[in-house]
Amino acid sequence: MSRVRVHNFSISLDGFGVGESQSLEAPFGHAGERLLRWALPTRTFQRMGFHGREESTVGVDDAFASNWAEDIGVEIMGRNKFAPSRGPWENEEWRGWWGDDPPFHTPVMVLTHYPRLPLEMEGGTTFYFVNADPPEALRRARGLGSNGDGLSAKPPGSLWRWGAVRCLPCRGARRWWSAGPGGGRRCVGPYGSPRRRAAGRGGPGRG
Repeated sequence: MSRVRVHNFSISLDGFGVGESQSLEAPFGHAGERLLRWALPTRTFQRMGFHGREESTVGVDDAFASNWAEDIGVEIMGRNKFAPSRGPWENEEWRGWWGDDPPFHTPVMVLTHYPRLPLEMEGGTTFYFVNADPPEALRRARGLGSNGDGLSAKPPGSLWRWGAVRCLPCRGARRWWSAGPGGGRRCVGPYGSPRRRAAGRGGPGRG
């Protein structure tokens, strides 16, 4: 049986994983790249070629970053990791932030209220756009991966809902002090358990 986990996901100490007001010009919202300052200069991320060019670093941060795709058979992401838009798709020309050969090289499930046909890319990545709650998303993801593959789940606005149904044993999630983004999409909170919060609060929807 495959296992699902949050894998190498940066969050602030007050529980935010991305800033507000995401746009094409600001993929991480108003917080910019503060939560990724530890990762972007590493040799692993510099080799990807998506985050600018600077002198690469090695050491603990690179050792941590280099495991980002270890034993992952299917990636699960929220819509805004794939695109800056919300609501119905105006067109299907947008093909993600990563160019023709995204770094995943696996099936990728994009959680959205507006499903569309799969998008096949170079290098073995295919994006599947599905409207599903966590248990159904996991069932579909396991159907896409081979037996024993890990499932990496990173939908920032709804990680607490996945935790509430006990879908997410976390591994490799990194809490990083950056003075906090001061708002944005909360993944976990500074109080209580995800399960307790889920029972009393509504959660953000998928775009």
